Amino acid sequence: MTALYRFQGVRVQRGERLVLDLPALDLGADGITALVGPNGAGKSTLLEVLAFLLPHGTGDLRFAEMPVTPALRAAFGRRAGLVAQRPYLFDRTVRGNVMLGLGLRGLTTALAAARTDDTLARLGIAALAERHAGSLSGGEAQKVAIARTLALEPEVLLLDEPFSHLDAGAIDDLVALIASLPDLGTRAVLFSTHDSDLAARLTSTIVNLVDGCAGLGALPNFFDGRLDAGEHIFDTGRLRVHVPDHVQRGTRIAIDPAHVVLSQTRLESSMRNVFQGRVLSLAEHGGEVLVTVDIGPRLQALVTHDALAAQALRPGGGIWVSFKSNAVRVY
Repeated sequence: MTALYRFQGVRVQRGERLVLDLPALDLGADGITALVGPNGAGKSTLLEVLAFLLPHGTGDLRFAEMPVTPALRAAFGRRAGLVAQRPYLFDRTVRGNVMLGLGLRGLTTALAAARTDDTLARLGIAALAERHAGSLSGGEAQKVAIARTLALEPEVLLLDEPFSHLDAGAIDDLVALIASLPDLGTRAVLFSTHDSDLAARLTSTIVNLVDGCAGLGALPNFFDGRLDAGEHIFDTGRLRVHVPDHVQRGTRIAIDPAHVVLSQTRLESSMRNVFQGRVLSLAEHGGEVLVTVDIGPRLQALVTHDALAAQALRPGGGIWVSFKSNAVRVY
């Protein structure tokens, strides 16, 4: 599948700070893509670039195989729709909110009303049409914001931390809605999240973003904290993690789930990081199983189905977690 976006040597700065550094990255193939990273990783900035709201700085960016230039940015922007992390709804009904953008695009009132009703119905929220925006729950408001953007018929839908500030029930509803979007005619959906478990529920196409640098791969475990370079220990406040001896500084670590070993008993091995915990959940991810474990904070491991059966892993069961110090990347 051809990617919608192609980055080559793109670097975006805010003042003196480099916020995105993308030597080579393809994004937005058909389906759903998750942008996963901690707060401050550059996810929102990347989404603003993808929505053509922010210039891509130096380097080359192509959209649908065409170079993104200042002259074409506005036209490309009509093909991408961004839903902000805290979407603003106007002081009117749900139907009025969705119709507003269509009116600004030049649709007649009759056409705007028809498309609004069709969009609300396709998203399963037609019952909200006459509700005032101020009466909506957080989950309902997020769905309406998505409907308002989808009514404009963008080729790609961009969602900035759509699950923030929602309770568990609202998150489940929104996961189901986002999962349905490709079947409702949206070519590509990209959403950002700091929650790798939510990303895994929706897609196996994951882009890791750390300090503005992106790459495809397994979902990482991110932790902030303090490095003791003398002891080669990174202290998160809840975990003391052994890191490679050569590391001298850093305030954040990432642990690759593919390098996390799970066992029913404590292993006799050279792995320096060993913790005891409890399995919280299991989820399919790219033909393997993403296991979420509580070891104080939550940690995730990526295992094969054979390993899952051999270890008899199940939610609620006790487990030992081990990984080498060189499985830890320090930023």
